[in-house]
Amino acid sequence: MIGYTIAPRINAAGRISDASIAVELFLTKDRVRANELANKLCDINRERQIEENKIAEEAYAKITAEHDFEHNPVIVLDDEKWHHGIIGIVSSRVTEKFGYPSILISFEGNTGEEGETSKKSESDIGKGSGRGVKGMNLVEALTECDDLLEKYGGHELAAGLTLKRGKLEEFKKRINDYARTKIGSGEIVTSLEADCELLPENITMRQANELYGLEPYGVSNPVPSFVMYNMLVTDVVPVGASRHTKLLLRKKELSIVAMCFCVEASKLDIFPGDNVDVLFNLDINEFQNIKSLQFIVRDVRLAEKQLNEEIRQHELYEYVKNGGTAENPLEVVPTRDDFALVYNIIKRELRLDHEIFSVRALLNLINGVNA
Repeated sequence: MIGYTIAPRINAAGRISDASIAVELFLTKDRVRANELANKLCDINRERQIEENKIAEEAYAKITAEHDFEHNPVIVLDDEKWHHGIIGIVSSRVTEKFGYPSILISFEGNTGEEGETSKKSESDIGKGSGRGVKGMNLVEALTECDDLLEKYGGHELAAGLTLKRGKLEEFKKRINDYARTKIGSGEIVTSLEADCELLPENITMRQANELYGLEPYGVSNPVPSFVMYNMLVTDVVPVGASRHTKLLLRKKELSIVAMCFCVEASKLDIFPGDNVDVLFNLDINEFQNIKSLQFIVRDVRLAEKQLNEEIRQHELYEYVKNGGTAENPLEVVPTRDDFALVYNIIKRELRLDHEIFSVRALLNLINGVNA
């Protein structure tokens, strides 16, 4: 509730409006005024969400169209219209999505009337915000470019900077030159790592309580991450207006809730009956004075056996499509009833305004009909 509902609203005030709104909310003893301020923070946060999603989509489009991952391990993007209070959040999303350090720079304010870009100047000031990955200290990388920057600061995994437009291209080159030396030495880690594998019998309240003794967590003391292989998904439940997803998982005698925050169910592409490997932090959830264990999901993927079977089926489909003959034609050749079933499912989904879904989502719908 605090991390994903209250804190973002407080944070949004300082990012795109006035932080004093949140301060007054904390200090006021007038319930009516408190309600007014709380509603105002909700409005500001909705504005922040809309702007964040807009910037994120524009950033993804720029990366797809322009970025050369083979030669440039650091994603550096700039724009005239991005709100400098939001680009840090979007940078986090970019780094999480692509697995590489990212820096977003806004020349916000260098525009003419009605938002039209005025004549660009080499002296235009851009404010940037970046997020790093394990193995490349972002502040150290910026230090290598300090003669190009007006100012900068931060820590290993997050930093801010200010630079003039005329130094932007040299900055992109210099910071990528530095990053390549780290990649060359094998120091950059763009994958997620688990501290160890846990078995169902290891998931206990005592274990979770002992982990709290390692706090406070931070850059030099990260939250312990664990992996559990081959868990059965028994249910997938959208929560928080579908912004988050709750997975119900089972392995042997263990049944547990696994929370995927800020991930929509459709983006997971995981369904009941799937077998998955889960990377997670072990957490204690307390609700109405009742404590229960839960996973905070860092990543989830299909278990190896199921993934290999789906790859085999896809390769068989491609083989037959290209003229090959299957050993068992019944495995790949659809019947008239198969066509009718798929047609009716797609027709039904369209009536529900579900216009885009993955192959796995369609297979899940088919299996639901056949169950």
